[in-house]
Amino acid sequence: MTETFYRIVANRAAGISALADLRGKRIGTIPNTSAAYFVNKYLGTVGLTADDYTIVPGGICISTPCGANTLPSLMERGDVDAVALWEPSSELAKEALGSDAIVFQDRSLYREIVNLHSTAEKLADPEKRRGIVELVRALARAQELYRTDPEAVWPRISEAIGIEPSVLEAVWEDERFLGTLCPTSSTCSRKRSPGSPRRPAAPRAPAPSSPRWSTTA
Repeated sequence: MTETFYRIVANRAAGISALADLRGKRIGTIPNTSAAYFVNKYLGTVGLTADDYTIVPGGICISTPCGANTLPSLMERGDVDAVALWEPSSELAKEALGSDAIVFQDRSLYREIVNLHSTAEKLADPEKRRGIVELVRALARAQELYRTDPEAVWPRISEAIGIEPSVLEAVWEDERFLGTLCPTSSTCSRKRSPGSPRRPAAPRAPAPSSPRWSTTA
């Protein structure tokens, strides 16, 4: 099991010094995704609803230079006042703002859980079960390395997905590589409300960490 945490990066120059200051502001994200759900849920903690701010759609960026319609570029041009998306887009937006950047985050409010699933039928097959066990063991070893010696894997990850090493290091703490089983399915899903948006099925660039997927082995 791996956990991913979201944050809102905002522009102080737009008059934002507290979360409630996002009232009336333009927030860049991708509608109908977990990031947009996070924005709605987080701003709800200070009494804001979707009618109190404007969502501006934008794309992801893995490394600079970012495309014109990506969230970091929208932030740099002043087309949005804040952004919220999976990393490293938020970090690149933060770097574009420099000292004007202010970050809001509440890890207890919402996190994305990435996990591996199988079925009783597959586990009952001795050959498939052996393969599943080998996969889980390999994942556990990899995640232990991610936790204990991340510097050893940063160069490989940076090269594999094209993220700048300094950016990868900056966002590493927003991923938690637990390498454990989820106690119960209800425990893993309790933070997700029924009907909350999922990410679109269309392919997108990978995040700066282990692949985010949920698979039936």
